[in-house]
Amino acid sequence: MGTFEHDHLTDVIKYSPLMRQMMDFGEEEEITLQAIGQRIADEDREAVIAAIEKAHDPAGDGLFEIEYRVRRRDGRVRWISKRSQTTFEGAGSGRRPVRTVGSGLGRDSA
Repeated sequence: MGTFEHDHLTDVIKYSPLMRQMMDFGEEEEITLQAIGQRIADEDREAVIAAIEKAHDPAGDGLFEIEYRVRRRDGRVRWISKRSQTTFEGAGSGRRPVRTVGSGLGRDSA
């Protein structure tokens, strides 16, 4: 199981070595939401983006849980199952996401 953390204040995303491997990121490669989105299979991208937006919505509960396909650079497809929790600070219209922590499992397509 790989883990990840997103600091919303600095927009820094950190992946554990296993999560990097599952998502096809190199050891030194910078991880951004845009780079993650480019790896998501076209047919799953819209659902994943909607789930991320919902999890980061200050009016919501911050929960993210989804399974989707990643297209690796070598052409293989890998299924990723991710779950995370976003925490918020502030109240009312000043409430905003601060940190997301989560984990994921991956398996290659048959």
